[in-house]
Amino acid sequence: MTIEINVPAADIIKWRRHFHANPELSFKEHNTAKFVAETLESFGLAPTHPTETSVVAVIEGKGPGKTVALRADMDALPLNEETDNDFKSTVDGVMHACGHDTHTAMLLGAAKALTELKDTFNGRVKLIFQHAEETPPGGAKEMVAAGVLEDVDAIYGMHIMNQKTGTVSVHKGPASTVAGGFFLKINGQGSHGSMPQDGIDPVLVAAQVTVALNTIVSRSVAPDHMNVVNVGMIQAGQAPNVIPDSAKLGVSMRTVDDNDWNIPQGTRHGDRRERVRRLRCQGRVPVGRGLPRGHQQR
Repeated sequence: MTIEINVPAADIIKWRRHFHANPELSFKEHNTAKFVAETLESFGLAPTHPTETSVVAVIEGKGPGKTVALRADMDALPLNEETDNDFKSTVDGVMHACGHDTHTAMLLGAAKALTELKDTFNGRVKLIFQHAEETPPGGAKEMVAAGVLEDVDAIYGMHIMNQKTGTVSVHKGPASTVAGGFFLKINGQGSHGSMPQDGIDPVLVAAQVTVALNTIVSRSVAPDHMNVVNVGMIQAGQAPNVIPDSAKLGVSMRTVDDNDWNIPQGTRHGDRRERVRRLRCQGRVPVGRGLPRGHQQR
């Protein structure tokens, strides 16, 4: 039997642009969740809210069978959008820069198409619109704790990538990385820039630690393990002619191999301690590890 699927492409584009123009941060996706729920209701579905800003709905097939879940994330990032798009973010300091606007619109599109096909399949399709993917430990744990997956036999999710339009990539094994990171505060001693001998420069230490961290992947772990150590934030001082009291680094780490997680940890601590000690500064490192990596089953 051949089944024709009506993909609501125009609606998906419209929804995606709505979400993009109205982004919301993790755990604050109130308007996004409201829009999603109202749209699902327009398909004849009965959405629920297992947590304050998440949405779940179920499409019942023509008869009994397995339950397959489709999942999308909804939250945005704390970034300023610097584009000239007609649908650019209308919220200062918040932007959909990781594709979650697209994911949410795609799942709404799948919901509409599958609702029209519900008399052609057995079983159930559970639609999961997850909140707070960007903020560890994230909304996934809350939804699992709320029992969202208790009746699910299989779950599918996808992430847009910079690939050719119409391309879908699937492979067996790790489908995403273990993610985590840390903030390093380096305490020195401030002074005027004209009298560096009277201060202890934390900016110099931050620069050396940044260079050292960027050698971990190339020299300490296997090159085929998709490891990333990224210094994405350096904050220090407010004037170019003053040595500040402290500097702060923000670092993210990712790997597909759980055994590799401790290599950047150990190397990072050793390199950081040596450089901080050598230049008479003090360092503090609160470390955070995110959710486990995703694993694709065939």
